[in-house]
Amino acid sequence: GKERVLLTKPTEEVQITRKYFEDDFDRGLFEILRSLRKELADAEGVPPYIIFHDLSLKAMATHFPRSLSDFQRINGVGERKLEKYGGLFLKEIVDYCKKQRIEPRTVEDKTTFSFKEEASDRSKTYSVKEIQRIQPRAYEPWTKEEDEKLIVEYKSGKTIEELMELFERQRGGIKSRLKKLGLLS
Repeated sequence: GKERVLLTKPTEEVQITRKYFEDDFDRGLFEILRSLRKELADAEGVPPYIIFHDLSLKAMATHFPRSLSDFQRINGVGERKLEKYGGLFLKEIVDYCKKQRIEPRTVEDKTTFSFKEEASDRSKTYSVKEIQRIQPRAYEPWTKEEDEKLIVEYKSGKTIEELMELFERQRGGIKSRLKKLGLLS
């Protein structure tokens, strides 16, 4: 038979991370990058934050990366996204900097920017098929080889975002596997 289930909507978290960036990023560049992200998301049929999270765009609009190696230092930019979108986003950043006469800055390590999912991102629901279009291995069983590779990569210092990229799986899948393997508490 059918069963009726009531779910409570998660309460919105206080957006401390937003405040941190309030005056630190170039709004003009941020808007250009946002519209590029929207174009790409529409073309791929995915939500914009799957291309890059707002915090990644704000980091780009703070540090103005001019090379692929600088671009890769932005949190939320893994190997796959670097390969797939790096050139497009770099072109916009470089063009903008030339027009605005903005000097290059050094991009610090990824740890400078904490990557925090916003409550609005989590409240949307997607089918397994939609998720697997973006992360093809999501919901598939883990192989022994993947477990071994996950252990090595995690111990080498890779972030959850980088592991998501590498294993083509969702954040929750990576975290629960790390817990199962005794690497996360």
